[in-house]
Amino acid sequence: MQILASAARRLGLAASTALLLSGCASYDRGIAWLQYHQVPELSDDQTDLVDGTYKGLVSVEQSNGPGCPERREGTLEIGDHSLFFAYTPSIFFITFVQPDGTLSGHAGDATLDGKVEDGFLHFVVTSPDCRISYAFRYVV
Repeated sequence: MQILASAARRLGLAASTALLLSGCASYDRGIAWLQYHQVPELSDDQTDLVDGTYKGLVSVEQSNGPGCPERREGTLEIGDHSLFFAYTPSIFFITFVQPDGTLSGHAGDATLDGKVEDGFLHFVVTSPDCRISYAFRYVV
């Protein structure tokens, strides 16, 4: 019995050490994924709101060069039915949210297309080097 208890303690110590060495980045991404996929706490009379803060995930769908961002979490804001979005330091989108919730814009050689609907903001930015997907949830 003591041998089993000792082996269990060593296994627990090894698992804890592996978790410590691997860092918390994957844990943070998992929490962000769970937050995004929760049902919005917005009441029915607020689901058509556009202006506010959105939190979510940025994912690389296609990468043809070294300038593409890595998968990460982020926060965006929409104010006065406009999205002001710095894709890169040299490419900046100013995109108006249409009455039906669609977004469309061009900046340099990049395009942004998406939609705000039911408390969610989804859009894709396509450039010659990258195709990046943004999936965000209304939080405030």
